Amino acid sequence: MTSDAQNKANRKNAQRSTGPRTAAGKQNASRNSRRHGLRASILKDPSWTVEVDRIAKAFSPKGADREGREKVRTMAGMMMDIMRVEVTRTDLWNMAVHQADEHDGSEREAVACLQILQRLITLDRYEANARSRWRKARTELT
Repeated sequence: MTSDAQNKANRKNAQRSTGPRTAAGKQNASRNSRRHGLRASILKDPSWTVEVDRIAKAFSPKGADREGREKVRTMAGMMMDIMRVEVTRTDLWNMAVHQADEHDGSEREAVACLQILQRLITLDRYEANARSRWRKARTELT
């Protein structure tokens, strides 16, 4: 249980952590999730419905009831969320390797490599989130 002192400190800290305050900051933050769509579950994306359903059908036992098929569909979607992050990470590494092959030592190249590194670090958060959703779904569905 959280102590009164800790609650007071949490409230004080929360007052300082209100997110972006300027119009430019709010606009920038609003685009974060649309950059690559990795934050959203694939199960909520209509463009992936056919693929998720196809995989779920392949893994559903014959004669499974609706609830059983839906459980398999949920698990398939969660696994595909993780796989999307892994594919994005591979693409970023390939970009980095390609840039290294064309190494000319320019400042522009160094900045590009740092940007790729920052994007790789960001992917760790998306992967952790996807794996957390996977574990939660697995626990709820088994």
